[in-house]
Amino acid sequence: GNTKDETVYVVTESDGSQSDLIVSDHLKNKSGKDKIEDVSTLTDIENVKGKEKFIREDDGSLSWNAKGNDIYYEGKTDQEAPVSMDIKYYLDDKEVDGADLSGKVKIVINYTNNTSLNGTKVPFVVLTGMVLENDTFQNVTVSSGKVIDDGQKSFIVGMAAPGVADTLGISEEELGFGSTVEITGDAKEFA
Repeated sequence: GNTKDETVYVVTESDGSQSDLIVSDHLKNKSGKDKIEDVSTLTDIENVKGKEKFIREDDGSLSWNAKGNDIYYEGKTDQEAPVSMDIKYYLDDKEVDGADLSGKVKIVINYTNNTSLNGTKVPFVVLTGMVLENDTFQNVTVSSGKVIDDGQKSFIVGMAAPGVADTLGISEEELGFGSTVEITGDAKEFA
């Protein structure tokens, strides 16, 4: 049958508060159907890869005129993100507001899983991306993730799985990652 992959992009302020939420969906048309029935509460839906159109039914469902193709679309929602985050900044081990930092900096991102099904947290893997200029932030490390340095910029990807260890009945150490990502480095007038 057909399947649907969904990715949620949360655009945040520097403290981690949500400023925008964009949802990207891929309807995989494995059987090459002319029409694909879908359900979505998104607004401002836009086909991002093709020209196929949809009709929104009275019950909110979508009927895509797929013509045998996969459908890639995105839209917006005002719902709470399935995972929220709180970001704290530390300068020389003292919490600061995150503006104009110079010295040993630690950025701590704490994630909260907001989605449960029958009392169990829905398992999510969260990736957080950040780009840091090397002339303002050097010697970058991340507690769970990867740092890619191209000589001018460092690209940081942090990975978390908030609530998953509890659901599995194991510790975050046993899982290998959990609800927090720490990014450290030496900052010079970093904002």
